Amino acid sequence: MTLDFLDADREIVPQHLAFIVTDSELDQILKRTKDRRQVYWANPFHHQANRLKGDNGGREFYFEDPSGHNLEALTVP
Repeated sequence: MTLDFLDADREIVPQHLAFIVTDSELDQILKRTKDRRQVYWANPFHHQANRLKGDNGGREFYFEDPSGHNLEALTVP
């Protein structure tokens, strides 16, 4: 998969993008998120800062990109 980014001269409407990843990939994404001192959340409503969700048999967390898109990394759909 490829994500292309574009500089826009209009308002960006934030979207939710979810990525199913392996446990190892989630660990790498989480490490990069922490290294940037970026806040992440256990749910899409941004409650429970800097925590993972793990009640569905896998792990997941949410974080924002610079445009305000809500990105989700999860190991179990």
